[in-house]
Amino acid sequence: MRKLSFLSLFLCVLAATTIAQSPNFSGEWIADVKRSRFDDKYAELVSMSMSVTHTPAEIKWYKSAKVKQTTAPFELSDRSGSDNYALDGKPHGNQLYPTLEVTNQGVVEGAKITITKNYERKNALTNAVESRTRSFIILELIEEGKTLKMYRVDDGTAKPTEELYFARK
Repeated sequence: MRKLSFLSLFLCVLAATTIAQSPNFSGEWIADVKRSRFDDKYAELVSMSMSVTHTPAEIKWYKSAKVKQTTAPFELSDRSGSDNYALDGKPHGNQLYPTLEVTNQGVVEGAKITITKNYERKNALTNAVESRTRSFIILELIEEGKTLKMYRVDDGTAKPTEELYFARK
C-alpha cells in the first residue's frame, strides 16, 4: 500500500511539473514589421499588436493592426479582430450562415499550437456539401520563447500564406 501511495505522489508531482513547464503564449506582443509577411498583397503592414490569453483549455487573441494600402499609399486603415479556440483536440463547429459551416480543432504540442479550420459549403437547396477547404493557423514560440511566430497555411500548400513575428512588449 505504501508503494502505491509513493507512486501516486510521484505521478502527481510529475504531472504538476509538466504543466508548470508547458509554454504559455499569454501576454502582450508587438509585431516585427520588417520580419513579418502580411497576407494581403494590396496592403502593407505598418504596425500590429496582439494580446493573447492562453490556458490549458483555450487560446484567445485580439490583434490590432494599422495597414497602408499599396494602391493608395497615404491611406492608413485599422484592422482589428479577435479569435478564440478550444485546445482540447476535439472538433468544435460553428454555423456561420446556413450554407457555410466551419469546424475548428486546436491541439497543443509543446511550444506549438496548431488550429485546423475545416470549411464546408453546402448547396442552399439540397443541403449537400459542395466544397471543402482546410487551413491551419499555427502559433509557435521560438528563440527560447522570446518570439511568437504566427502563420497560416492553406491546405495543399506547404508555404505559409502569412507569417507574423511578435516580440513580447
